[in-house]
Amino acid sequence: MGDFDARVKEYMSRNDRFADAFNFYLYGGKHVIKPDALRELDTSGIAIPYAPESGKPVQKYRDVFKSWKVMSDGRAIYALLGTELQKKVHYAMPVRNLLYDAINYSDQVKQAGQKNRRTAWNKSQRFSSAEFLSGFKKSDRLIPVITLTIFFGADEWDGPKTLHEMFGDEYEEFAEYLPDYRLNLLEPAGINPVDFEKFDSELGTVLEYIKYSKDEQKLESAISNNEKYRSVDRDTAGLIKEATGSELELKEEEGKVDMCQAINDMKRHSRMDGVREGKIEGKVEGKIEELVFLVKEGDISVVRAAGRLEITPEEFTEKYLKEE
Repeated sequence: MGDFDARVKEYMSRNDRFADAFNFYLYGGKHVIKPDALRELDTSGIAIPYAPESGKPVQKYRDVFKSWKVMSDGRAIYALLGTELQKKVHYAMPVRNLLYDAINYSDQVKQAGQKNRRTAWNKSQRFSSAEFLSGFKKSDRLIPVITLTIFFGADEWDGPKTLHEMFGDEYEEFAEYLPDYRLNLLEPAGINPVDFEKFDSELGTVLEYIKYSKDEQKLESAISNNEKYRSVDRDTAGLIKEATGSELELKEEEGKVDMCQAINDMKRHSRMDGVREGKIEGKVEGKIEELVFLVKEGDISVVRAAGRLEITPEEFTEKYLKEE
């Protein structure tokens, strides 16, 4: 998992791919979020007050976290965008992401309070007692936080997608009073085949390959006549290999990889390995038949025959001499 974690975080840190993921999920592929409007944020700015194991504060890290600034009606509007990048299903993902978002909102309130109290100390503004108590003015506003979980697995996400799904059925009678949290989830299995063209970066290529990676026929059909697979970035090919666990041989030419050729090479080597294994298996079977014959004819002992196969005499007798 370590290699995948490092590779996928580096891959998604690029603004064009990060923007592409959110544009696909939020806007159906429209180029609303511009890569140059994104700014990297500190992913370590999430502190959980108490760790269950030690009772001490611990630091939690988002995978990738960026701020988005867009101008609307002559004024700047901000949003905070985070991604959680998963190779395997996380069955507590709604709670995990809820915690990230909640702590970030809490941090915004804290920062607003510090700013407001400094202003109050300078007596440049008047505050009501309620505003001074909370530190948050009636006119203050939070910056929205959107966390998108991107699943780099071929199977469907079979974990809960809402906080409510994590409660038992016995709580249904007062479920309406329980706040919910919905998981924003981008998963290859849930993407319509025609929608992969809505991606503007090679992130779409990665997710499409993963979607069909467990079905050789569908995978070949999806990429055989698709020119985009003829020349993909080295890091795209590397992420595909890491995410799918395939034996692809990635041959680079000027930083590009022909995935079609890589798949053909893998299939050819697989066939060769199969033939080689078949020959070896045939030789072993022939050797066993010969040894059984010699033992039955009394030409060699069971001990000697078993030694040639590197098994015990008891195993030889049980496997090859026992009457059916």
